[in-house]
Amino acid sequence: HALQNMNTRLAPLQQCVSLYEKLEKMDSLREEYVKTRPGALHKSWFAFSPSYNAETGERNTEGSDFSQFLPTWYDSVLQLLTEERRQSETVFGAEAAPEIVVLVMQECFRPILPSFQSRLENVFSSNPSLSSKGSFELICEVYESTLRFLSLAYELVAGAFLDLVESGAAKKGDTGVGLYKKLMEVFQKVASPFANYQKRFDELEGKHLKVETSSIAKDMRQAVGSVSTQASALEALQDATERLKDLAPYVFPLTEASLVRFELLNGGFRVAPALSSIDNILNQHVGEVAIAIRTLSAAMTADSNKLAENFDEQHVLCAMEVLKVAGNFRL
Repeated sequence: HALQNMNTRLAPLQQCVSLYEKLEKMDSLREEYVKTRPGALHKSWFAFSPSYNAETGERNTEGSDFSQFLPTWYDSVLQLLTEERRQSETVFGAEAAPEIVVLVMQECFRPILPSFQSRLENVFSSNPSLSSKGSFELICEVYESTLRFLSLAYELVAGAFLDLVESGAAKKGDTGVGLYKKLMEVFQKVASPFANYQKRFDELEGKHLKVETSSIAKDMRQAVGSVSTQASALEALQDATERLKDLAPYVFPLTEASLVRFELLNGGFRVAPALSSIDNILNQHVGEVAIAIRTLSAAMTADSNKLAENFDEQHVLCAMEVLKVAGNFRL
């Protein structure tokens, strides 16, 4: 009863603490207390469901709803931990407060981790051979919000321990190492749903980049495929050259974003496979650009005699622009 009403009245709970302390059963009381604290958070987590698409009437499975929900849920966890820092000091004493905050944080995530993993899989499968409606970028976005949460949680727990030390209430000789190790164990559990994505980053990123670059390759083929092999089709040649000039370098911001995702998700873990995957995508794109350049070059020189007789400066400018495109890929 005291645990159920602790949000409005702490006095009965404090009386229970005194009684259990005399009976030397504080561990069991503290365990029940910790289990009770995140009840509202668990309820809000399991109440979440993706919204419905107004056009199809089906649930949205791309993951954008979850990526928006999670930061707000993390904010609620931080709010609870901030309140817990004060309440546990009042109920159990200043010395016990930092550890209880860590235990409550652990309890916030203990029942939801399988569901967390499942929701990530619904956003983007960690199995490279399976298709996904969502995006690998959303997984990285969710992971970034998780790192931000863990950073703020660390500051909160560290602040609680430092306050304990500065007030002189800490146990003699307690350096906080035990608390730190316990906190790191909790952090590893919180981040565990992302483990498969980190281990398979090279394959998953390669899959993501392939989808992104395949549309670019298709656009390039369409652009140069429309060029007539007749040297007089200058307007089509100009349009194709401009289109190629816009499309060819598009791979560079894609690969730069890929490196950012690698640093975010993996740090330096498995760097060689990750770079190999990105390099493979670059090689494929360069191959597509080379084919497009050869196609344009063939169109420009289809009738060299006629080109010499009807010299057009724009024709030469097109050729120079194609050379510039090729020059952008020099290593």
